[in-house]
Parts: sequence; C-alpha cells; structure tokens
Amino acid sequence: MRSFELYFNDLSAEAKKKYLKFQRVSDASELNADLAPLAIIDLEDDEDTCSTCQGPMKTVMNPDKVGKGLHEEKVCSDPDCESNQ
Repeated sequence: MRSFELYFNDLSAEAKKKYLKFQRVSDASELNADLAPLAIIDLEDDEDTCSTCQGPMKTVMNPDKVGKGLHEEKVCSDPDCESNQ
C-alpha cells in the first residue's frame, strides 16, 4: 500500500488561511496541524506499478522458466530501478 500525507505546510498561503478559518482557529498550533497530517491518502498497490520506484511494470518472457509452467514475469520498465538489479 502506498500512502500520501498532506501537511499544513504543504498548503499555499491562501489555502492555509481558508483552512484555519474553516477550523475557527487563528493558528495551526491550536490544532496540532503543524505536526500531524491534515489528510492521509492510501492507495492499494497496483500490480502494474513497481513497488520500489512506483514506475510502470512490463511483462517479459523468462527463458529460464519456459516449460516450468511460468514463463512470463513482470519487471520494472526502468532499467535503472533497484528491483531489476
């Protein structure tokens, strides 16, 4: 699973003002918004996404496995990715 955390400091100055007004406070520290994420977005890993670099995967034939029931495998399409080493 991949997660993306959005913090108060990630917001633009205008968005910060709107958020504080919405929460009816004058300072982010009143909400611990300067410490804790405002939102966490979780996404399931896509089997077509590399778990190491998040790049796209491709299906390749593996000649070492032909005839053994499994001859295709997914590998990262980025040749520099650590998962291909």
